[in-house]
Amino acid sequence: MIGDGISFFEKLDKDIALHLAEVKAYKNGMVELRYEVEKHGKERQHAT
Repeated sequence: MIGDGISFFEKLDKDIALHLAEVKAYKNGMVELRYEVEKHGKERQHAT
């Protein structure tokens, strides 16, 4: 989602467990968050 809840993607049938993999802070105040989808314990798949 962005801002007041504008969805980038269609609704999902179920929740997806995510792991915060990386955070980047920029001088202009923007923050970039990179998440990975958790699958079957420790195995992860990249998602941004």
